[in-house]
Amino acid sequence: MRTKQVLDCTSPVHFSVLYFSFQHIAPCDSRSTACFFQYQHIGNINMFELLCSNKLLFLCLILSEFGKAIEIFVTPKATLSVMEDDPAEMTCSGKLFESMVNQTCIESLEIAKKDYTDLLVLYHRSGYSIVYPVKDPSWQVSLTGHVVGNETCNTLRTLKIRLYIPELKMQDAGKYFCKLYTVDNSYLKMLEFNLRVERQPTVMTFLFWDLLSRSSVNVYICNAGYKAQVTFVCFRREKQTRSINRHSCIEEQLFGLSDTKTDYCYLNTTRSVTFQLIYDNYFFKEIFMAIPVSRWGTEYRLMLFNNGICTLFSEQDTTVYVDRGNQRISLPRLTSVVYPSTPVTDDYGSSEPWMSYTLSSNVPFGVFTTTYIFGDLMSQFHIETVMPVMKLWKYEYIAYCILNHDCQCVVYSSYHHLIRVTNIASNKTNIYVMKLSALPLQGRSLIIVGENTVQVIVASKNSNATEHTLFTIVPSSLFVTEYFAMLPDAFNNHYIVVIAVEDLNDYTLNDMALNSFPEYHIISSYLSLRILQMQLNPTLHSPFYLSSQSGRTFGCYMFGHGNESSYATPITFGNTSRDFNYSYDHTTTTSSTRATSTTFTTTTIPTSTTATTTTTRRTTTTTTTTTTTTTPCTPSPQKDGDGKDNDCDGYIDEEISNEKDDDRDGLTDEDNSVQTENGCLPGWYGTYCDMLCRCENNECLTSGDCKENVSCLPGFFGQQCQYKDLIMTSTVSQEEMKFRSATKCQQNFTASSPLVIRFPGLTRISWIKIEAVSKDSLKGLQVMYESTSRLCYAGRCLERRDILLGTDTLIISCNIPGYICQINISFSALNSPRHWCAVYVSAGRNLALGKNVSMSSYSNDTNGVISRGSLSVDGITDSAEKKCSTTNIKDKKPVWRVTFPSPVVVFEVVIQFRASLNETFIVQLLDCKDQVISTFSGITEPRVSFIHRTRHGQYTQSVEITLNNSNSALSICEFEAYGECAPPVYGPECTDICSLSCIDQKCTYEGYCYSCANGTGGPYCFDGCLEWCADYEEATMAITSTTKVTYAPHKQTGFRVENFWFYFMVFLLLCVCCCGCKGSDKRQDQVLLQRWKKKEPLLLKETPVESKRTLYTSQLFRSSTSVDVVESKRTMYTSSMFRSSTSVDVTELTESITVKSSRLTNYR
Repeated sequence: MRTKQVLDCTSPVHFSVLYFSFQHIAPCDSRSTACFFQYQHIGNINMFELLCSNKLLFLCLILSEFGKAIEIFVTPKATLSVMEDDPAEMTCSGKLFESMVNQTCIESLEIAKKDYTDLLVLYHRSGYSIVYPVKDPSWQVSLTGHVVGNETCNTLRTLKIRLYIPELKMQDAGKYFCKLYTVDNSYLKMLEFNLRVERQPTVMTFLFWDLLSRSSVNVYICNAGYKAQVTFVCFRREKQTRSINRHSCIEEQLFGLSDTKTDYCYLNTTRSVTFQLIYDNYFFKEIFMAIPVSRWGTEYRLMLFNNGICTLFSEQDTTVYVDRGNQRISLPRLTSVVYPSTPVTDDYGSSEPWMSYTLSSNVPFGVFTTTYIFGDLMSQFHIETVMPVMKLWKYEYIAYCILNHDCQCVVYSSYHHLIRVTNIASNKTNIYVMKLSALPLQGRSLIIVGENTVQVIVASKNSNATEHTLFTIVPSSLFVTEYFAMLPDAFNNHYIVVIAVEDLNDYTLNDMALNSFPEYHIISSYLSLRILQMQLNPTLHSPFYLSSQSGRTFGCYMFGHGNESSYATPITFGNTSRDFNYSYDHTTTTSSTRATSTTFTTTTIPTSTTATTTTTRRTTTTTTTTTTTTTPCTPSPQKDGDGKDNDCDGYIDEEISNEKDDDRDGLTDEDNSVQTENGCLPGWYGTYCDMLCRCENNECLTSGDCKENVSCLPGFFGQQCQYKDLIMTSTVSQEEMKFRSATKCQQNFTASSPLVIRFPGLTRISWIKIEAVSKDSLKGLQVMYESTSRLCYAGRCLERRDILLGTDTLIISCNIPGYICQINISFSALNSPRHWCAVYVSAGRNLALGKNVSMSSYSNDTNGVISRGSLSVDGITDSAEKKCSTTNIKDKKPVWRVTFPSPVVVFEVVIQFRASLNETFIVQLLDCKDQVISTFSGITEPRVSFIHRTRHGQYTQSVEITLNNSNSALSICEFEAYGECAPPVYGPECTDICSLSCIDQKCTYEGYCYSCANGTGGPYCFDGCLEWCADYEEATMAITSTTKVTYAPHKQTGFRVENFWFYFMVFLLLCVCCCGCKGSDKRQDQVLLQRWKKKEPLLLKETPVESKRTLYTSQLFRSSTSVDVVESKRTMYTSSMFRSSTSVDVTELTESITVKSSRLTNYR
């Protein structure tokens, strides 16, 4: 199969991209005046060919995250990108690129070299500079001189380049932008152009209804690509077809729509187009952009104004589930349904300004929202296209306010999580906790960053209240490189808002650079980000074509007013093949000489010290908040918590007033944070200040517990809120499972079988916790795992262990050998409904947080800011360069290492790399002797995780990460190690001893046993225990009552480590005693034991366990005398020594206890 597209070009160059094979390259015909982009499938070979006139030197091929398209960037003369949604399931590896350029004048064109031995390439979007040695077999650069025609160049060459890239994966789409530096007249020069190349035609479909009961609807279709065919089909009408030329728009008026429920139209196009709908309902006019069917989703999070409605439609019969009131909406195919049918109010009957909903279905469907705004002088009508929940590279939203307007930004998410909001005007960042409701924000220009999809709406009105608008903010990851649209005739005044990066000269509107445009105003500026507003003239600028000459993505919105109406809308909602990491915090500068002096400067979003989340570090950590400035920093006298970079090291308030060099820069107390009660940086606690406060608004006690009536941060629960709660980011059958409050069981719900918990991806869990109203509601639960992917485990709960805490809490632990995707909890019906309060799914606790990190080298930027290892264990997963631990680019064997204070058991490792550079990384888990326990390897991606199957006795002391034969820097934004303390200890700092009844003395953070011996159960394996175990439990509980540990919500078992030397001396004494008598005593015991088994009469003093059982006497005296705690500990310890050193049959042990009890009377 071969397909071909013709492009506009000027002189010949030929290159090919080959998957899984290698292709010989022949030069093009010099008479060629066009480019051909060809796709050929031969056997298992997928080959892409480009024959083009542009003098091409470098190519980078990228696949989309969803596997539906590829991105090809070529420099210096062209940037080629495939924009369509065609399926392209492929990965590539091996010799990926080979290029040959004829008639190249070396005097004016060459690859930039460092010392003429290294090839310099800049990955612009990730901020990395890569230096490749020319002698490396991965690169072949050969120059052969020849002269063609009448060229007047003394050194014409044929330049051949071959590039080897280990592997590119689907997730790498848009994360690299390849640039090549050339030399022109002795000056370093970077050339780029944007040329879009489309593959074979793809049908794009739109469905729409007349939402206003009008007899006609006007539509504009604009085509920025090659000639396209458009087909209109309306209900009860014959279809019609029209053609749209390149860079042209057409207008169509559709008649015959009378029933707003069943009368619909659909539009098919053979190209990617912009589709605008204009409604005119007598007094109201509105324009909005439609979203194609291919962009519909199965889940929506939306907000409605108090008199708003939403319209649902689908191509298939389906049922839509609404989270409010567990409602179900029947949605027949090709039929629109309005929801809600009456004005919305809250549960108490009062009207709310905003109402939030989550809609979900098993099949994709579309959603429009319709809002009537009643103003003081006039009323407005607005329609908004709602974007579905999507998986994006980054969940960032850049909101703005139109000039001379008052605005309110409202954010909604359907689950608890954090969002970071930066006010551009004040340059301050605040952290907000989303709580299943609309969150209003103040500020004219805001940067909102969340952990998942949110809906962001801006409500705007002018000063005299004659213009009211609502518009949706599009994630910056969905910005594109060009916009093409019409200015509707129904409005008199038109404006666009452009969210651009760096030089405005790079952006052109109808071939005019934006910085030379007569009517534009800067709304806000932030680092290299520019938000500008421009007024357009319908005569000159309709249609308008706005693009980036260098292929940068940027945002664009349009709005207008007039004729007693106004509108505001994004122009596009992105493309499924385009998911870029939109970056405005990276700037690149080149020197005026050669590449040897090229520098790369990186800036980072400033974070305010008023932020109420984890932007601080522990005392041994060197970073609190990063700062970036374009002006030189001047050292200043420090004042605790002044929010300034007093020592000009790029970090703010990173020390504590303790006369120590906390940031290890040779200075003491030179840039202190505010004073805290526990002597740690704000938000941290613990003996070593390495425990992060997980309570809302940082309201933690010095012990780490939340203050009264304060809840854990969303996504965390348990003691000191240290467990990660996976259910908050999952799709569940009953949203009430996610309810959290500071008071246990503040509200409850009726559980319906089966309860389904579906995770967004491959997930490892530790255990499930269920809180209910009564014990009966927790009986008879079955747990099954279902597979939604071939990589997921499916089956029953293996090695299940149920732990009942009190009468209302059940913990279910399973030993699952791998990742899971979905949990089903089912149960049979009881006489009364099952009333549950909450369900938690634990991922465990992150042991690496705040621990010591060492690196083989440290990167530094041109401002002298040095990267620090602590940035990778600070709890912040931001991928900005200043939030990551990065090695020096010259370090060819980069190493990163974290060390735990004591051995730990690691269940899962999660690594957040700053960028995917397709480097091979190696992770090694090391024990206390630096011996390798386990080794894992893979390709660097933004998020990498693996499960570690631990063996008894092999515990981890440190983890080391290296890059294999790397030409890249190692940059880790966050490292997480989920697990527990190594046996026999537990607790926040691994200083408490697990119950001796636990198998292998393995227990959780709270001290609960992971497994119990046969016949025993309960949290500490005391339930169903033997008679002597009850005495032992009483002794250990007496010990616990004197420790007064604040973090234990239940009675603890075990003893403290503080009396280590006492236990050590007792142990040593017992060893000496045992060694002294192990000879004859052992033989005598064996003889007496045999006599005892035969039931022969024995004297009491001849009992084979006599010498050993004497150890219990002090314990038995507790029933009649008061025993000191230390003595109880000694008794407990010696009894444990006996149990571990003597093997006695259960029946013998029972009789021994009976004999021991009878001896008590004789002793008395």
